[in-house]
Amino acid sequence: MGQPAINPIPQKMIRTNLQRLLPPYKGVEVIIYVPGGEKLAEKTLNHRLGIIGGISILGTTGLARSMNMESYQKSFKCQLDVAVAEKYKELVFVPGNIGDKIAQNLLDVDEDQIIQMGNLVGYMLHEASEANVKHLILLGHAGKLIKIAAGIFNTEHRNADGRREIITTHAALSNASQPLINQIYHSNTTEEMIDLLDEVNLVETVFNSIAEAVKERCQYKYQEELDVVIVKMDGTVLNSNHHVSFKN
Repeated sequence: MGQPAINPIPQKMIRTNLQRLLPPYKGVEVIIYVPGGEKLAEKTLNHRLGIIGGISILGTTGLARSMNMESYQKSFKCQLDVAVAEKYKELVFVPGNIGDKIAQNLLDVDEDQIIQMGNLVGYMLHEASEANVKHLILLGHAGKLIKIAAGIFNTEHRNADGRREIITTHAALSNASQPLINQIYHSNTTEEMIDLLDEVNLVETVFNSIAEAVKERCQYKYQEELDVVIVKMDGTVLNSNHHVSFKN
C-alpha cells in the first residue's frame, strides 16, 4: 500500500542489477515510465484494485498468465477482496466485461461493487458466502446466466451448455405452444430464442421462471440473499421478479 505497483521479484532484480554498477556509498533514484501507461490502464481492472496513475509492472516479462486453476480463481477473487475490505453491503456479480458495462448503465452502484466472476460462478458464490456477503445481485446476459438454472456453476461453453434445453423447458412450463417449443429447441442462439418468445409475449413469463430457478439453485448451495437480473445484449431486462432499483 502506498508503494509503486511493482511486484517484489522485479523490484529485487532492479536493486540487484543497479547495485553492481554503483560506486560505494552512492545511491540512485529509479523512475520506471511506461509510454501510454495511464491510457492502457483504462483497459484493465487496475483501478478496481487501487492501482492508479498507470499500469502495474507484473513480473519478469510483464505478462500475467494463470498457469493453474488456483491462480485463475484468485485473479477473480481480488475484486471481491477489495469490495469486502471497502465494507459494501451489496455486491453485483457479472460474468464479464459486457455484464460490467450493463450493470454500470442500469444500476446506481459504485464500480467497486461490481465483481466479474468469469465462468467461475460456483467458486465466486462460495467465496462471497465465506466472506459473509449478505446480499448479491446476479446480473448478466441470458446466454451465460440461464445455465445456472440447470445447476451449471462453471459456465464455460466447453464444460456444459444446456441453454436451448433450459429455455425450451421453461417455455413449456409457461404454456408455450408445441410448434413454438419445437422452434426454440432448434434455434441457434439465445437471442433468437428470445425473439421467438417475444412474438407471443412470453419473454417475461419464461425468464421469470428461469430467474426463479437460478435463485433456487444458488440458495440451495450458498447462503447469500440474492436477486437475479437477466438481460439481452443491449441491456434490456428480461425478467421482472427481482427487487432491484434501476437508474432513472
